[in-house]
Amino acid sequence: NCSRPAPNTFPTLFVKRDELIRKFSEASGFSENCISNALSAFTLTPEKLLEEQRVLWNPKQEYRALCRGFFSFPHESGTHLAFSSSMVKENVILLMSAVAYQWLPAEWHNQTTNRALKKVSLEAGKWFERLVIKNLNSIGIVGQRAKNYVGEKSLRIPDLVGEIDFLGYNAKQNAIVIIESKMISTGLEARFWRDDLYKFVTGKRPYAEQLRRKVSWVELEQKQIRKALNLPSGENIQMAMLTLYPCIADLFIKDFRCVSLTEFMLDWQTQGNWPY
Repeated sequence: NCSRPAPNTFPTLFVKRDELIRKFSEASGFSENCISNALSAFTLTPEKLLEEQRVLWNPKQEYRALCRGFFSFPHESGTHLAFSSSMVKENVILLMSAVAYQWLPAEWHNQTTNRALKKVSLEAGKWFERLVIKNLNSIGIVGQRAKNYVGEKSLRIPDLVGEIDFLGYNAKQNAIVIIESKMISTGLEARFWRDDLYKFVTGKRPYAEQLRRKVSWVELEQKQIRKALNLPSGENIQMAMLTLYPCIADLFIKDFRCVSLTEFMLDWQTQGNWPY
């Protein structure tokens, strides 16, 4: 934030790396080695670009300006870093969201950080499930996660079916509601779309098939489920898969909608009831 381009030169920040590390160390109390390691996680170097064989069509490669806003340049007085302050800030924002999906710069990976990443990812998934439940309850779809049983342990969910992220009731239409929550990361490039389709539709155990299996069990046991939840008799079932971000899989799934939580809530607001 405090760096400025030198007067009467290129309008680009160009700072000697060693000096930057030394001043950060003096100001923060952290060792120069620690500062260097932190800085390396946001730095693009010619060596790493060549090692990774960087290509423009592969957005999943790590050594790109999206993740690393400091560009390492040789100089007669020592290595310098050229950078844009706003780009580096964007790197940090991206890192904060990527950690929830178990991503860290390669320089920071070790047994301790890997364990911590798994814990953070698990907590993030639980957070999204709670967010879905909160939003559904707010519009009158009352329910909760069903892990092993439905109701007060009166009906056991088979292991083959697995836990249901949200099992609820839409009183307006006397419908049992089944929701699968998926806090997946995605992107706009074709490779991310292909990965989403594999996870949701075409893979070995796609999310779509998992939801269908749960719905089939609910259809088979609907009378017992309604009894366990003290609901009136009926046959109406409503289902959807809710994601954190819009997902291309929705275009390839024909029997239910796969939309972001925000899209679902807006569609509900427009319809005033179950929108699909």
